[in-house]
Amino acid sequence: MKTRILGAAVCAAVLGVAPVASATTKVAADWEMNESYSATLMRNQATVMHDSAGNHNGKIPRQNSSSGQQIKTGGGIYTWVNHCPACAPADASRVISVPDAGDGSLDIPDPSVPYTLQFRFRTTHGFGNYMQKGHDTTKGGQIKIQGPKGSVQCLFKGANGVRVGTGTASKFPPLDDGQWHTIKCVHTATQVKEYVDNNTKPIVKNGSTGPINNSSDMTIGGKNNCDQVKVTCDYFSGDMDYVRVSHG
Repeated sequence: MKTRILGAAVCAAVLGVAPVASATTKVAADWEMNESYSATLMRNQATVMHDSAGNHNGKIPRQNSSSGQQIKTGGGIYTWVNHCPACAPADASRVISVPDAGDGSLDIPDPSVPYTLQFRFRTTHGFGNYMQKGHDTTKGGQIKIQGPKGSVQCLFKGANGVRVGTGTASKFPPLDDGQWHTIKCVHTATQVKEYVDNNTKPIVKNGSTGPINNSSDMTIGGKNNCDQVKVTCDYFSGDMDYVRVSHG
């Protein structure tokens, strides 16, 4: 685990952010993005995004010579090179996929248990999906974090079709300023909350999505199953430091 990930009380005191976890929190996945990097294309490039919680390793796609190295690992971060989010052709080497485990641990099978998706990023590009699980039409619902015009939005769509989402545009300047930002999206039975950096007062949107539980991979860096024609891939460009999913 990265050294900055401290106990909840220490983290809150040192960084001034809402506590990352409590005694009742169960970490479902913790992708620290610490894997190695080689500047030589297709040689010694990390192919696995390791989950330090031990359950959900992700697949970093093989980089190909035709489109160049789209994801670079090393130095404790992942970097997605600048790329048009909706330009053809679709490029599978842009997206990291984490298979669904079938146990609901990356989903929200019980909305009465708070679900938290937290990540740290920086970008100068006001577009793209940071991560998502499922598409808009996916059976079982969808979890999606996107950044149109630099406004980071936490979006949750229930299996019943009810959508509840937040966005930073009304309370913060655009977050595509090239600085590091931490986002924490919290889904509860009656609300979605979004914490930004050291702000302890979240953006709140009331609403009840009900359960969200699909069989789709969780993707980081854009969508899977897209063709840039009927379904845009919404590729992310920028850096990520870590992504963490927890319940409770």
